[in-house]
Amino acid sequence: MRAVLYARVSSKPQASSHRYSLPSQLSECRAHAVREGWTIVGEFLDVTSASNLDRPGFAALLQVLENPGAEIVCCHSLDRLARDPLTIYLLRADVENRGAVLHFALGASGQSDEALLQQDLSAAFARYENLRRVERSRRGKVAASKAGLWVGGLPPFGYRRGADKRLEAVDSQAVVIRRVFTLYTEDGLSIREIVRQLGIARSSVARILATDYSGRVFYNQRRRLSRTKTIFRPPEEHIHIGAPPIIGRDTFQRAQERLAFNRRSVRGRTPREYPLSGLLACGKCGARFVGQFHGPRPDSQHRTGRRTYRHRRSDKCPGRELAADRLEAYVWKTVTDLVLNPRILRTTYEAEVAASRQKPNPEDRRALQKSAEQLRRKLSRLDDLWLDAAVGLDKPTYISRRKTFGSELAIIEARMQAAAGKPELPDWDAWQNAAQAIRDDALAMRARLRRLRCRVTVLGDRTEVEILGVIITPLPPENP
Repeated sequence: MRAVLYARVSSKPQASSHRYSLPSQLSECRAHAVREGWTIVGEFLDVTSASNLDRPGFAALLQVLENPGAEIVCCHSLDRLARDPLTIYLLRADVENRGAVLHFALGASGQSDEALLQQDLSAAFARYENLRRVERSRRGKVAASKAGLWVGGLPPFGYRRGADKRLEAVDSQAVVIRRVFTLYTEDGLSIREIVRQLGIARSSVARILATDYSGRVFYNQRRRLSRTKTIFRPPEEHIHIGAPPIIGRDTFQRAQERLAFNRRSVRGRTPREYPLSGLLACGKCGARFVGQFHGPRPDSQHRTGRRTYRHRRSDKCPGRELAADRLEAYVWKTVTDLVLNPRILRTTYEAEVAASRQKPNPEDRRALQKSAEQLRRKLSRLDDLWLDAAVGLDKPTYISRRKTFGSELAIIEARMQAAAGKPELPDWDAWQNAAQAIRDDALAMRARLRRLRCRVTVLGDRTEVEILGVIITPLPPENP
């Protein structure tokens, strides 16, 4: 019979050690295969945790079984496959579903009831022993940390573990740390300016400012819930490890106060929106205008900053920059005045009816489905932000945006229904009521403009507004 061999260790140091090395496991598996008279057709290795099911070597082994290329899978021992009964069950099922049998060089093998019972008992004992080993290791680390020894992984930047396993300062790194805190707390420079002056990464500066270098280093601050999720332990469980102070306690506190103030300022800042983004085009080169914010300048009349629309320069067009507030006011006033004009209202209604009678092709239906899914995800994320107290989303903004997303989703779903062969023509009374509501719905300006398929074109000294494919009227010249 043909057999494939499988060996596993949890870490690279184990893979290179003599006792637990992968070659020693494979050697015993080869000897077992010779005794059983099997022909070895492949050997597969993994260096991963026993609880991890994402195993490249084991996945390659299963590919061989699917050919089928073997009838036997030989592993050194049960705990080399896994230590948890559920993980063992899943891996064993993967092997058996492909018509192979799992054997062990050490321990019970085969598919008899006695062998399976012994494997399950061995798995339970292996898991129990692993939990005891983890607990013994944790107790040892806690005792060592209480004695002032560093038992974690890589020490924080600025420190290294000395010969006695205690933290000691690295002079060259300590100079950088003191410089960063001085520039931030005493000179008042921003993180961006510190990055520019010192030539180090922004993430490194942020990490330095968030680390307590006043001699307060702690162990046992976090508790691992899974491979990817950890939570903070209560402060009384933190273990203080003595470390040489690099900065003063007052300096660290001032840095934390400024960081907290900046976070509150950013969280409470009104978001900058550009309702005409994607709707505004240059009549000369056809380029789209995008929103751009110019920060406040003490020597300028725009002390709080200003919003503009601009597009990139090209060989065909030198590019333009338009003041956002004035342009948006012109467009919104023109739209609200014109859509209430009886003649224009009837024209736009007839254009919408004509568009509704046209059945979209399959590509359009797929695009509508994609748009609907995106809007549903936006609504879900908006609800999550509203429920998250740390974000601080105010109620008027939440209601306004949810109303906007909901209206857009209703429109998309109606178009999807029409695309499915059930066209729904707009009602004249509802169309008039919707036009009347536009004037009072400035918060949903962008959604309304898109609903009317509004397009704004800048043509040198004039600006045209197009609604539902109909060019309404030119607006007065707009200068930034």
